[in-house]
Amino acid sequence: MVALSHETIEYSNPAAKSSACRPSARRTALDERVPEASTKVLTDTLKRLERAGLVQREIIAAVPSHVEYSLSPQGIAFLEPLRILGNWCDDHRTTLEAAQS
Repeated sequence: MVALSHETIEYSNPAAKSSACRPSARRTALDERVPEASTKVLTDTLKRLERAGLVQREIIAAVPSHVEYSLSPQGIAFLEPLRILGNWCDDHRTTLEAAQS
């Protein structure tokens, strides 16, 4: 539960949520959708979300080959609770930021 909670908090980023709501995408498209995330951070986050069962990774056998990411059925089911958590974070942003300083 702790690991999933950690993923939830990181995944509550509005740009990440917006990207996740779209159909499958290549890695480069995700880079463009979330420009504030470094390549390493996006790669690590995708790996963690895949391990958590929220994202599916599919290798496309084409020339050149590429990988596409999409939400798993669990990831789709997780969108509504994630939206609620994101709204709560927005409503409590000032308090949360003050607690971190």
